[in-house]
Amino acid sequence: MEITLYNKYIFTCYLGLDTKILYTSAMQLYDIVLEKFDHNKGAYKGKSTLSTVRYNLYNVFFFPYEGFHELFDVIRHVFYVCNHENRNKTYYIQSWVNVYNKNDYIDWHSHWSSECMSWHGFYCVNAANSSTTYCLPGNEVGQSDVVIESKNDLLVLSRSDGDKHKSSPWNREDSPRITIAFDIVPVEHLQNLRTQQLSHWIPF
Repeated sequence: MEITLYNKYIFTCYLGLDTKILYTSAMQLYDIVLEKFDHNKGAYKGKSTLSTVRYNLYNVFFFPYEGFHELFDVIRHVFYVCNHENRNKTYYIQSWVNVYNKNDYIDWHSHWSSECMSWHGFYCVNAANSSTTYCLPGNEVGQSDVVIESKNDLLVLSRSDGDKHKSSPWNREDSPRITIAFDIVPVEHLQNLRTQQLSHWIPF
């Protein structure tokens, strides 16, 4: 497995998983999310899919659908290769599915601040011919942005160090753009969260 590092911040690699199986499983989960949660899309421009807005209410890896456990195992392996200096820390992971129809996208946003020593990433299930743009820590949007082209079966992983990122609008009508996204956070930075925010985290 070859891992590529961009700008000393963003790791990418192909996982060799069956994206057709993961596509079917992701859509099964998406249907459950649509059924279970209300349809308020949230107040934030670009978060135009319910499964993204409700990212903190479920975890992809709780669901026994084909391909999810294999994805969990490989992400875990890659994470500890890229973050080998902190192998002794205890981490937890949350994961959600992004399903975007034509013209949908995720606008500029960030995840965790640098003091949390956290990571963020996503796996491309059906995302070819789209991209994610990163504004790295210390830069302003539009200043030295890094564009990662999405390819099916590509894992994108980086520290969550206060960077901002966004996805390009999806331009296909025949099928949605599907990625499985996740945050990986040291346990000590989760202990002050409210109970309902903790229920979807699992040990990593």
